[in-house]
Amino acid sequence: MLTNITRILKSKAGLAIIALSVVVLLAAAGLPLNTYRPGWEISTELVAMQLNIPSGAIVKTYPPTANIQDDFDQATWGLPDIKATAGDVRELQPPMPYEPLQRDLGKFKYVVTYHEYAFDVQIRTLASAQINNDNPDRNNAPLGTLYWEHETSLPASYACFYGQGGTSIGRAFDGGVFARFSCLPWGILDYGPVPENYTFNGYYLGVMNAKIESYAWGKVADIESTAKEWVRNVESVGSPLNMYSDDGTYARKYTEVPWDPTKVFDPDIKSVVIVYVPFNLEAGAYHYYSVNNYCYNGAITELKPVDVFLTYTIRMETLVVKQFEQRDPGAPPNPSPIENPEDYVAYNGVSFWDQYGFAIIVIVIFGVILFFAAIIVVGPVLLMLLLGVRMCERSKGVKWKWL
Repeated sequence: MLTNITRILKSKAGLAIIALSVVVLLAAAGLPLNTYRPGWEISTELVAMQLNIPSGAIVKTYPPTANIQDDFDQATWGLPDIKATAGDVRELQPPMPYEPLQRDLGKFKYVVTYHEYAFDVQIRTLASAQINNDNPDRNNAPLGTLYWEHETSLPASYACFYGQGGTSIGRAFDGGVFARFSCLPWGILDYGPVPENYTFNGYYLGVMNAKIESYAWGKVADIESTAKEWVRNVESVGSPLNMYSDDGTYARKYTEVPWDPTKVFDPDIKSVVIVYVPFNLEAGAYHYYSVNNYCYNGAITELKPVDVFLTYTIRMETLVVKQFEQRDPGAPPNPSPIENPEDYVAYNGVSFWDQYGFAIIVIVIFGVILFFAAIIVVGPVLLMLLLGVRMCERSKGVKWKWL
């Protein structure tokens, strides 16, 4: 085995292969990593975070992503790291749903339906705390005192028998995150059946409003707090949130959905919006004073951050417009089978017997009946009359000859 490896290393082809492999590895390691946006038709993603300061606001933008974590100042003290997460979209069932509206314009039919969607945005602190005896402010502390750098609400970096001090302490993060809510339809027929004799062309989702559906907040872990944490500037349930156009200010804008908004919608109603979610968080702390170590009595020998979180559920009120185009009904989807044939018979006209035969038969039968009735009724009278005439003739000497 070693002999084969040695031969490969000594050959020019082996050295060329090794060199090429090294180049490929270095090139692959240097390739930039791009965030892949969520693939759902209706999706959310975070695009920016804002820090409010007395002089204005500082906004940082990010590639669209489901998670953001950032620190707006030095890593070990001051503002805590903030982690924000956007959840997937789910559909809500409104308590009083609106009936669909229909409108016909020429050969097009438009059906407008009301839908509510919801997604979560969670914000939490990731405060740090560590000892740094090389901090320049350490010189203001008595010799041997532990000097802490932290991002919590504890108002001191060190403590001693005569008091506490230090400036490398934490402060609250007052700001917000920007979440993008988007509907980029693929043209899938997922909003009900198509009316008869119409073809589904597509649909458009217009965002009408963004409101707070609910919220929850608390400590990330159940740790005792000696320096209290807080969650402030929480929006009330039902409060509308500020919405901004997806114009590329915070992230690369999406391509507009091809639609004619002049038919049904106001052109200002968009299918992609940026929603601003505010928050004000301060991480608490648990700290322990040792009476035996450093600086006589009261030195801080243990400091643990107590992180907090805030979770908003945001309700998006939307109108969905479906467009259908009228079409020729054409042949029925299930044609009838071939019927049995019927032969053609020529028409030769009506004969005399066909026309009067039945009447003649009736007359003959009626005549025969009358004849026999007459014989039965009139016959005896005639017979007696003839006998009377014969008797008279005999009395006169007339002789009869019977035929």
